Amino acid sequence: MTATAEFADALAAMRPMLLKIARLQLRNDTWAEDAVSETTIAALEGAAHFSGQSQVRTWVVGILKHKIIDHFRKSGREISSDAQQEAGIVKRDPVEEVHQKKMVSIAAHAPRGGAPVTTISSVTSLYQQDAPPCPDCGAIMIRSGACYKCLNCGAVSGCS
Repeated sequence: MTATAEFADALAAMRPMLLKIARLQLRNDTWAEDAVSETTIAALEGAAHFSGQSQVRTWVVGILKHKIIDHFRKSGREISSDAQQEAGIVKRDPVEEVHQKKMVSIAAHAPRGGAPVTTISSVTSLYQQDAPPCPDCGAIMIRSGACYKCLNCGAVSGCS
C-alpha cells in the first residue's frame, strides 16, 4: 500500500481510536495529541515499507506504542525544575518561595496510608490511582462516592 489518498483517509478514520489509546497510556491530552500526530507522520512516511503481513490498524497501533515508549524514555531523561533548584543549577523564584511557605500541608487528610500530600494535584492523583478510563471519551475518571465521574464529558460509571 502506498501513501495515497486512500491510505491518508484510513489514517484519518483511525485518529479517534489512536487518541483514545494514547490518552489511556499518557493521561495527558497534549501528549496524546503529539504522539498521534507523530504516529500519523511516521505511518505516512513509512507507508512504502508496509508489507501487508498485518492489518493497517495493527501496524499503526504498533507505531503509536513505540511513540508512547519514546515519550516515556524522553521524559525519564528530563530533570524537573525542583531537582535543578536543589542542585543549584537554577535559582528559586522569590515569589514561588512565598507560595511554598503559604502552602498548607494536608497530610492529615491523605486517603491512603498517611502519604504526605502538599498540593491539590497530589490529592487528586491519590483519588485517581484506581480510577478507570471513561468509556465515552477515554479521560481518567475521578472517584465520586461509590461511583466514578468523568470531569471531561460528565459520564458516570461504577454505580450499583
